[in-house]
Amino acid sequence: MAPTENFIVILFDSTNHAIRAEDLVQAAGFKLARVIPTPRDISSDCGVVLRVLAEDKEGVLELLEEKGAGWRDVVGLHQKIIDVEDDIKWGLHGE
Repeated sequence: MAPTENFIVILFDSTNHAIRAEDLVQAAGFKLARVIPTPRDISSDCGVVLRVLAEDKEGVLELLEEKGAGWRDVVGLHQKIIDVEDDIKWGLHGE
């Protein structure tokens, strides 16, 4: 079974804001930050959110404030870490 990692998702008012935030956060070294589709159980006007490690929350939010990249809300999320190479080896991804 894959380990579970604690993430947060940051909600934005638009896809453009989420993508800009992803670029800023990744450039600052938060490598696991990714724009993902908004989980079904989270209400959002935007179809995507920025997922980051929960342990990076303060640093990411501070960076977004500093850069003027407005965000709307922050929600906790638990997600399994998937080893894509193992999945490919076992035929779980279509490669």
